[in-house]
Amino acid sequence: MIPSTPETATRAFFSFPKVTDASRHRDYNAWHQLDHRPENLALPAVVHGDRWVRTPECEQLGSYPDAALAGSQYMAMYWFAEPAADSIAEWKDLGDRAIHQGRRPELAWTERPMTRMFRPVQGYVAPGPSSPSPLCRSGPTAGCTSR
Repeated sequence: MIPSTPETATRAFFSFPKVTDASRHRDYNAWHQLDHRPENLALPAVVHGDRWVRTPECEQLGSYPDAALAGSQYMAMYWFAEPAADSIAEWKDLGDRAIHQGRRPELAWTERPMTRMFRPVQGYVAPGPSSPSPLCRSGPTAGCTSR
């Protein structure tokens, strides 16, 4: 059997969240970084996952490729191991359990104009820690820098 990696995965999930209450960004980031993402990455079915932030400063520097994504401040992505149908079912079950356990506080103040599964053409993941974009970073030093 071929090992499941982003290069062999046949399904990837993308979501473009928009926090509708500006006072809740810290809550959203804490939930995503400390609960949601680690729990998803602990699933054997998830071979890779990451999230990117588009700060207000970064938003001023560019445009959105699709009007439906206007205002989205984040992009989350998860790649699924084969067999993809089983992996996605396991991932969805985890999401349902989190809702029933009251561990999805962001649902009340977050919109997702697009959340979809895709069939990737090809995937690459940098070995080791990835380098953030020089213009937009996430984490404690989030924001934009000038060149």
